[in-house]
Amino acid sequence: MPFLTHRDFEDLPDNDEEAFSYLVSKIDERVSNAETDSHGNLTYMTIGDYMNEVGALAQQFSIPGISFTPPNDDYFDQYNKFQWSVQASLTRIRVTKARRDTHLSVDIAAPVRRKIHHYLEQLKTEIVNANLDAKRSRALLDRIKELEVELAGGKRVNLAVVMAVVALTLQATTDAGEMLLNARKYAGAISQLIGSEKVKEPQVTRPPPQQRIEDKRPALKHTQGSPVRPNITDDDDVPF
Repeated sequence: MPFLTHRDFEDLPDNDEEAFSYLVSKIDERVSNAETDSHGNLTYMTIGDYMNEVGALAQQFSIPGISFTPPNDDYFDQYNKFQWSVQASLTRIRVTKARRDTHLSVDIAAPVRRKIHHYLEQLKTEIVNANLDAKRSRALLDRIKELEVELAGGKRVNLAVVMAVVALTLQATTDAGEMLLNARKYAGAISQLIGSEKVKEPQVTRPPPQQRIEDKRPALKHTQGSPVRPNITDDDDVPF
């Protein structure tokens, strides 16, 4: 029986590799609760279902290194090899995601976090006191709360969360005018602090471009008016 349900596909990440990793984690959860035999091993049916489903996902999301063939007599040996290839792919995906997330996040020192918290408190006061419509006010306060949670985590801060606060604030100040006069200043200060922290981070260096390999093969010689013909023998398999 399949391990995945239609609800598992409703909120897939846009990235194919992350979608594969997400769905495999769902399958692994259900395999851990699957029926076992008298020795505590997974049944042949469970092994076959697992390899079939994960193999299909690998094919759908173009994950290299994972191929599924119907299990032969040695189910457990084939299952172990299949799992190794899946785990190798998942490890590669995690490394790729971690590197990508580093570019889209920033490590903020504790003193800077405190400054940002201060500006966020000032910004919330401005929003509450301004005569904004309830929907816009709630949207701004929700984004500020998301940023406060990011800052409180002590880990790298997602730049998308920061920019959402800054962008929504600037848009609100444009529409509200003097009611949010200081909000633009607070949003600018937050953006400047984040930018300064990002600039301090060491940049990931890319490998130098490959040098062009000079073609040292001698040029083909032929007399004028005599075109060079391909060397086709009677043994060549020519379909026409």
